[in-house]
Amino acid sequence: MKLHSLKHTCIIPVLCAALLIPSYTVHADWEYNAEENTLRYKTKDGTYLTSVFRKIKGYTYYFNADGTVHTGWLDLKGDRYFFSESGAMLTSQWIGDKYLMKNGKMARSRWVDNHNVYVNKNGSRVAVGKKYKAKFIKTAQGTKYRNVDGTYSAKTWQSIKGYWYYFYSTGYMATNAQLGEYYVDKSGHMVKNKIVKIGKYYYRYGADGRFVKRSKIRSKLIPKKKHSKRHLSD
Repeated sequence: MKLHSLKHTCIIPVLCAALLIPSYTVHADWEYNAEENTLRYKTKDGTYLTSVFRKIKGYTYYFNADGTVHTGWLDLKGDRYFFSESGAMLTSQWIGDKYLMKNGKMARSRWVDNHNVYVNKNGSRVAVGKKYKAKFIKTAQGTKYRNVDGTYSAKTWQSIKGYWYYFYSTGYMATNAQLGEYYVDKSGHMVKNKIVKIGKYYYRYGADGRFVKRSKIRSKLIPKKKHSKRHLSD
């Protein structure tokens, strides 16, 4: 047999065999572990979703650092969420005396449920008949803010009529003070897009109120005037 005929004889079966081997496509899908009773979601690249919110087929889920889908209450970056036993985030409904808004976050210090119910800063429903007029209250020691549930804001930032204020643990409003990356003026307003002189430095604050840059104040040297001595004559 000639060499080129042998080559063709060997190649043709190999090609035919290759055509018979099925090709597989990896699909994103849920994976349930019966022993651990946990649910994970594997993506198309074979990795699992971790530490992230993800909307899947119309439902929003949160995946923990180990990839398991979260259920129950979740505290994350100052907000609270609630997820059903299947892992789906609940919205626009009550869980006990807590109300979940349209974005899934638990409501705090606001009217909810078509403005029929007020919840306090802890998210709890305020009993009917115990509502107060929200307002600033000035005292000899400083200014406080009373909420509609009768409580006073303390150890927290609070947005009131378009301005951000900070209230110390005593309940008094901060004024002319640096508070971490932020600064409040004499009215208690968080400054934004502004340069503030503090001590020997200028501090620049951005559109979100965060500190951007500090620069030292340069003192201008003023030349001293020479005074000529005058002699008085008799």
